[in-house]
Amino acid sequence: MEVWGVFIGYRLISDQYVCSTSEANFCTINEIGKRSDFPFIPFWVFHDLMDTYNSNEPFNHVNGYSIGQMFSILSNSANYTPVRFKNSFKSTYVPQNQRYKVDDLFEEYGY
Repeated sequence: MEVWGVFIGYRLISDQYVCSTSEANFCTINEIGKRSDFPFIPFWVFHDLMDTYNSNEPFNHVNGYSIGQMFSILSNSANYTPVRFKNSFKSTYVPQNQRYKVDDLFEEYGY
């Protein structure tokens, strides 16, 4: 999946250069990471599944998952969609009583 490469590339650059997503330089991710009009998983979803709670993102109450967990759910199937990723991720890693939080997160991205 190309979007996974974009996300991992961002993470490596961010870790190496200690960039913040608000900086106006090559470390900044542009808004394509948040658009739902493309048939791929928005790469900000991966970030939001890992990061800590951010009060500026009232839709994001999900955190603490790992790159390994997300990668294990990915598929190279031609018909693999953001919704299929979300459902597989929830059923594999998210406790039943917290799955609505993942739904809220994906809804913010249009899925």
